[in-house]
Amino acid sequence: MKVIQKSEVEETKKGQIEAPFIPEVKVVDLPSRFLPYPKNCSISYKPYVYGELEEFNESKFSVPEEVNFQLRGITTSFPIMDLAYFDYLAILLLRKISTFGGNQFSFSYKCPGCEKSGKHYSTLMDVVFEDLNVPNLPLIVTIGGQEMHFSPLTIGRYIEFVERKSDKPQGIQLLASEVINLKYEEAEKIIYNASGQDKGVSDHDVLDYLDEILFFGVKPIKFLCKNVIGKDEKEKKDILCNYENSVRISPEVLTSPFCDDRESLRSRIRFGL
Repeated sequence: MKVIQKSEVEETKKGQIEAPFIPEVKVVDLPSRFLPYPKNCSISYKPYVYGELEEFNESKFSVPEEVNFQLRGITTSFPIMDLAYFDYLAILLLRKISTFGGNQFSFSYKCPGCEKSGKHYSTLMDVVFEDLNVPNLPLIVTIGGQEMHFSPLTIGRYIEFVERKSDKPQGIQLLASEVINLKYEEAEKIIYNASGQDKGVSDHDVLDYLDEILFFGVKPIKFLCKNVIGKDEKEKKDILCNYENSVRISPEVLTSPFCDDRESLRSRIRFGL
C-alpha cells in the first residue's frame, strides 16, 4: 500500500510562491468500522511534510501536545476529539506509510521454544489492527443497579485520562472513560465498587468482557524463530528453532513519524553529476 502523491508548488501571478498543495487521503477502512461516528461521516489525512518531521524531532511534547500535533494532519466531519483512540493510531500508521512507504522495523523477543533471545525484522505493512467486533454501539449494561452505556475510548477522553489525577487502577480509569451516559467520577465509583450479579453472571465478569471487546489494538505479529539451535552435520547446515512466535507490538511506537531505513534513503540520492 503506497499512497504518496506528488504535490506541486504553484507560482502566483505576482511572482510569489504559494505553500505546496498537500493532497488529503480519504480513509475508507478503520478498526472501529465507523460505528462510533455519524452516518456518512468523512475522515481524511495528509502525509507528513518535512517541516512537521523536524518539528516533531526537535520537540519535547507532553502527551496531550503530541496528540494535538498529530491531529493537525487529520480532518474529520465531526468533532475530532470524538475520534476513537485506536482509529487515531491506525490513521497515524497510514500517515507514516504514506510518507515513508512500508519501511522496515525490528524488535527483540525471547522465544518460548528455544528460550533464546532473537531479533525479528518486519515492515509497517505487516501491522494489522483488530476490528471492533460488535454489531452496534453503545454497549448497554447494568452494573450495581445503574444502567451504563459504553463506547470505545475517544482521543478526547484519552487526553483526559492522561491528565487526570486519580488514585484508582488504570484499568478502572480506562473503563470509566468509556462510559458516555454518566459523569466520569460517577462511572469510576460504580465500576470500582462493582460486586453484584445478574442472571448468574457477576459484574466482575461483565466488566472484564467489556474491557476485552472494547480493545481493538494491533494484532500480534506471527513469525517463525530463526535462532540456530544446532548443526546438521550430514547436511552441513544450521538447525533452526522454527517455533511460531506471536508478539504484540505497541502501536504508539510504530506510529511515531520516523524512518530508519538507511538503504532506502541512499537509493533516493545521486552522488555527483
